[in-house]
Amino acid sequence: MADNNIKTVKEYVKYELVEKKSVFIGHIFPVSDAQEAEKKISEISKSNPEARHNVYAYVTGNSEKMSDDGEPQGTGGAPVMSVIKLNGLSNVCIVVTRYFGGILLGAKGLVRAYSSAASGALNNSEIVNFIPFVDLMIKCSYSDYEKTYRLIDELEGIVLSTDFVDKIELSFSVPEYNVDSFKNRYTNLTNGQETCSEVGKFLRIKK
Repeated sequence: MADNNIKTVKEYVKYELVEKKSVFIGHIFPVSDAQEAEKKISEISKSNPEARHNVYAYVTGNSEKMSDDGEPQGTGGAPVMSVIKLNGLSNVCIVVTRYFGGILLGAKGLVRAYSSAASGALNNSEIVNFIPFVDLMIKCSYSDYEKTYRLIDELEGIVLSTDFVDKIELSFSVPEYNVDSFKNRYTNLTNGQETCSEVGKFLRIKK
């Protein structure tokens, strides 16, 4: 199950540093796929029209990409990618925007600055672990409601909605590795009178 964990950042964070009058702004954010990463990179570039460079790196599932965006080869994208890889992150994108201050930093200075801006953004972020969940829906009797609710909680489930009608309609999400256990125990709990249906699979933060 550990191999299915996705370690990423919870939300967008920005970090700024100044190195010899050049301003480096590190942007870090979670992304679901390469398409979303490319869209975010484009948005950051458009929102910083006076910037000299928008260096970036991202990793999403089996896809990864980095760019020096005009900086000398290996001085921008590679150090940013190293920050992602060394911290074991996935489904994450880091963009470092540089406003040139008129002083050349040299290759080592650029590597240090881009790495520091990326690390600064990461260090100010909250790291979360996403795992595959399966969303389920059931209809249970009022007499079985409390037992069912406790079962969902015991199996690390998350209740999404509850509708009290002729029967109680419960929409909830359970970690993928607990789905079979829930189905079997729910069948026993209701003496085989009730079943559950799968709605879909989603990545969620484990509670």
